[in-house]
Amino acid sequence: MINVGSLLIVDDSSLMRMVLRKSLAMAKIESLEIVEAGNGIEALRLLAEKKFQLMFCDLNMPDMNGDELLEKLDEVSEFEVPSVVIVSSEATPERIERLSCKHLLGVLRKPFTPEAIAKLVSQIGVHS
Repeated sequence: MINVGSLLIVDDSSLMRMVLRKSLAMAKIESLEIVEAGNGIEALRLLAEKKFQLMFCDLNMPDMNGDELLEKLDEVSEFEVPSVVIVSSEATPERIERLSCKHLLGVLRKPFTPEAIAKLVSQIGVHS
């Protein structure tokens, strides 16, 4: 059992957010609270209001995509930035290399398994 404190899932697909929640449960990763955002703008608002230990973030979203969100996180200093895991089918090595985010801890490629999530979270050692 791994506890990651408060967790933020940022993905424009409500289905993918649900799949990620279920996969976290199946991987025996517990969180004090799981909060969801549909794009980067919503995520920034939530990050300004609350401290999260870990954020799972899609790259392709409307209004503000994951690339833009990660760039903004490096610019903003008024709130504590969580550790970030990219969750995307388009997380090519070239795209990940271009991302500007000092808080990026790993990449979870879609489709993923609960085992892949557990392995990644245990490797990066995020705890509350």
